[in-house]
Amino acid sequence: MILAAGASRRMGQNKMLLAFGGEPLVRRAVRAARGAGLTPIIVVVGHEAANVAQAVSDLAPRIAENPNYEGPTSTSLHEGLSQVPADAAGVVVLLGDMLNVTDQMLSALLIAARRTAAPLVASRYGEVIAPPFFFSRELFGELLAWRGEGAGPALAQRHRERAVFVDWPRNHLADVDTPGDVARFSVMTQDMVVLVDADDHEVGSAEKLAVHREGRLHRAFSVFLHDGQGRLLLQRRASHKYHSGGLWSNTCCGHPRPGEATNEAARRRLREEMGVDTDLEPVISFVYREEVGQGLVEHELDHVFVGRIEGAPQPNPEEVSEWRWVKVEDLRADLGEHPDRYTVWLKPALEGLIKGAARFLGE
Repeated sequence: MILAAGASRRMGQNKMLLAFGGEPLVRRAVRAARGAGLTPIIVVVGHEAANVAQAVSDLAPRIAENPNYEGPTSTSLHEGLSQVPADAAGVVVLLGDMLNVTDQMLSALLIAARRTAAPLVASRYGEVIAPPFFFSRELFGELLAWRGEGAGPALAQRHRERAVFVDWPRNHLADVDTPGDVARFSVMTQDMVVLVDADDHEVGSAEKLAVHREGRLHRAFSVFLHDGQGRLLLQRRASHKYHSGGLWSNTCCGHPRPGEATNEAARRRLREEMGVDTDLEPVISFVYREEVGQGLVEHELDHVFVGRIEGAPQPNPEEVSEWRWVKVEDLRADLGEHPDRYTVWLKPALEGLIKGAARFLGE
């Protein structure tokens, strides 16, 4: 359940419709929920309800409209609960303007709930308890009885002995309330990457170029688009890229920004680099470490995604100098004979793709 009904008084305009990373805030939240496999996704709207619903319409969430959206948050919570299916074991509740909530965070709540059967799983940022929350059905009565703000933290305290707490870095607690927040978070995340351990748990964030100089492990993604006939779309990186310029690579690649869901980041870069927007499926992830010249090291936990494209891309010449279609078997052979023509991550990413996505490539 995504709460996106508020009047945004401090912002001066509907913050759910403000673009961040190329998409409205509410859309980012829906994408994070989709990335975690949550279903159905319920979006509670109120202020400018039609516009907010339209911003996510192609993602097909359930829409619950709160006519009392200028009232306390509990009114939105109650509207959303009315849309929860009768056979649902519980509900995950998040706020549409919490910029740093990712699909990995939501997945962690679900894993904790399934592993422990706790009635409540709460996110904790240092000493602060805040969304997202998982509430089991046994707590629905208490949620419906709540009036005002702060239902999640209050129930977490009330059921502290039975609740489970999932800890996150303090800097993950960030919502967007004012124009200054938008400007600050945009600057903070534009050139930052997410540092992870070998299990893809976030351990912090740092400036992109510094990370590549120091060879620190960070989260990345590689996207392959196919045509359903065994051909993959490759791009040749623009010669002025900060590394690997002029080399052929997969359709696009990049890094999620802090607080950005990996699948959302992959679609963002696909739009930015190739002028394409299409659904992507996760395939596999792997870790590699390679020197890429100029004193830089790629040390990435790389998530591979696959998608299908109809027609031709519209690449950004600032990012891509050429593009071409290639059969999987031909690419595999040429990588073996001429590895110097390709980026260092393409070979392991391709092998992961072949292993995990043969059903897509052979349509």
